[in-house]
Amino acid sequence: MERPVVKIYTDHEGDFWATMGRYFAFRDYAHEMGGWQFYTKSGSVWFVLRQGDKVLGFCSIIQERNHIYFDNFYMLKEYRGQGLSRLLWDARMDYARMMKQEIKVISDNPIQIRRYEREGFTFYGMRGHYKKYKLCNS
Repeated sequence: MERPVVKIYTDHEGDFWATMGRYFAFRDYAHEMGGWQFYTKSGSVWFVLRQGDKVLGFCSIIQERNHIYFDNFYMLKEYRGQGLSRLLWDARMDYARMMKQEIKVISDNPIQIRRYEREGFTFYGMRGHYKKYKLCNS
């Protein structure tokens, strides 16, 4: 069995849409995410955990003017609880550290919030029921 690997894409790369299009298009994923459809912003960097041709999970970084924004963290249901999300987390953090900019994130997912807090992110506000966190990265 092939080991899972993280492939890094930009949204302009040739096979990005062939690989990721279903997650942007199908409402099943938006329903699971509380009604939020996955999206990308031009220039976003995507981290896709793959095992052969299968997508196991993904997350992204959006480059803003004064900070990096972590967005779109998702593991497919059948791959949750196996420690695989750590591969995505580490790949995204390693990439973000090279950018040496403040990292911001917003989430209402208790699992993600615990991870942000464990990793040194600090709470700085709310947007509705979503918590906002940031990490100095210089």
